[in-house]
Amino acid sequence: MGRSYVEKSKVNWCSAGLTEHETNYQEVQTGALQRIAAATEAMAKNYVQLQNDNEWLKRSRQSYMDRVDSLERSNAALRGVITKLKKRQPGSDTGKK
Repeated sequence: MGRSYVEKSKVNWCSAGLTEHETNYQEVQTGALQRIAAATEAMAKNYVQLQNDNEWLKRSRQSYMDRVDSLERSNAALRGVITKLKKRQPGSDTGKK
């Protein structure tokens, strides 16, 4: 069996000693187009991976920011409880005057 169009298109076509059984112009052109398509798909694969990574980072960042907001509200509430408890202590300086 012969080589694929892609393999045939990689041959150095500068030599003039080609036989009819080697390859014709259309086969070379088809192989070259297939190689270009394969390279384009490889580039697109990297771009798609970058897009997926970007989306994951956005979701992850939002999740962490939501957690930070929750913890800040929790800390504020706990500070309020501490202040309230200090005011209830007998003999505390922060109580009513």
